Amino acid sequence: VRVDLTITAGPYEGKIYKLKFNKAPLKVGRSQAKKFKLSLSQDSEVSTTHGDFRCQKIGTMSFQDSDSTNGSWLNGAELEPWVPATLKEGDELRLGQTIMTVHLEYKA
Repeated sequence: VRVDLTITAGPYEGKIYKLKFNKAPLKVGRSQAKKFKLSLSQDSEVSTTHGDFRCQKIGTMSFQDSDSTNGSWLNGAELEPWVPATLKEGDELRLGQTIMTVHLEYKA
């Protein structure tokens, strides 16, 4: 499974992140530690450990907020901490000042 995240607003505007998944969650946050596959270190509103992307099962991706200070938003709705939110093609995810559009690609 691959997810492309196109940053449409915030400190990383215009950047595209290409993330490849296996079974392990991909951590997102302000931290630049190796365990973070998506570091948003220039966004002061993103928590050190903000959340993670998960491959729930074949063909299903989700994002889970890790009880971040400023929260996470999917298509304008605030996400409940620790509850995975299913991602769909074209969804808009906001973490801090960073807004990204989700593009999913599944390979059998």
